[in-house]
Amino acid sequence: MIRRLTIYDIEQAYIVATTKPNRNETDFIPKDRIIYTLSHPNYVNLGYFENDELISWAAVKFENLYAEKTWFIVFFFTKRFSDYFGFRTYDFGPMMNMYFEMAEENEYYSYIYSVPLKSHRAYYRKWKSIEGRYDTFDIAVVDAGTKAPKDWMDKLNGGIKPYDIIIKKRVLKNEFRKNNSIGTDKST
Repeated sequence: MIRRLTIYDIEQAYIVATTKPNRNETDFIPKDRIIYTLSHPNYVNLGYFENDELISWAAVKFENLYAEKTWFIVFFFTKRFSDYFGFRTYDFGPMMNMYFEMAEENEYYSYIYSVPLKSHRAYYRKWKSIEGRYDTFDIAVVDAGTKAPKDWMDKLNGGIKPYDIIIKKRVLKNEFRKNNSIGTDKST
């Protein structure tokens, strides 16, 4: 079952976030940061539960970035690990579908993400389920060990990384947007 997390889920969320394979020097997340995302209105935290046990969760931030309604994943944590990342997993896939639905319903048409440069083509192929609905743009490439050109990009990356990062943006095409009036007759 997937549901929105609340402040009452903090202990389980922290346990999942601090499960060993999720952690390294650049990705450790303090409990107060989790509490902040659970209580701040610009964040939506969804969790995947089995028998009332939190298995994985993701936090997404919705904000106006340079006068554009934008959203991005702040973090994703899981207790279960595999050798590869995929959008069609039992947990992350349905959560991402819910986030896209929320974003589009609330007219947040721009999704920004960052991935390691060496694997961005494989990541791109994973987008087949929404292919055709979104246009993709490269925003910046951030070299290993350097700060991103803008502060918000650095936050998106989670700080300086030991590998090259590419920051991309996907924008929902006009014909798929809510209240789209293209091709409709307004005279009736």
